[in-house]
Amino acid sequence: MLQRSNQWRATVFIAAVLTSPVAAQEGSIDYAKGTLIAERACSLCHDVTIDESDPPENKVPSFVKIANEPHQSSERLAETILFPHRDMPQFSFDTPTDLRDVIGYIMSMRGEK
Repeated sequence: MLQRSNQWRATVFIAAVLTSPVAAQEGSIDYAKGTLIAERACSLCHDVTIDESDPPENKVPSFVKIANEPHQSSERLAETILFPHRDMPQFSFDTPTDLRDVIGYIMSMRGEK
């Protein structure tokens, strides 16, 4: 029951962040900021570059692979980031737009292979 409650809260939070008036403005995703956050927080485990030139040793998926997973969406990414699997560290953002920027950066790699 607690897990369903957490999933419901996550869905509400994700919807609020991703559909807020700020997020809805065209060009509101700061890809440069998303890149910097990804390099700082994610690059120890993931290849966060589009060229996948430097694969991490631990074989976790690159951002390109994550972006191109079947049925990938901003909502799925947000849920994975906010409620990570046990091998992924918990991550907190300075602002709600930081989450949007990282997700935007990852999703910008969709179609790249």
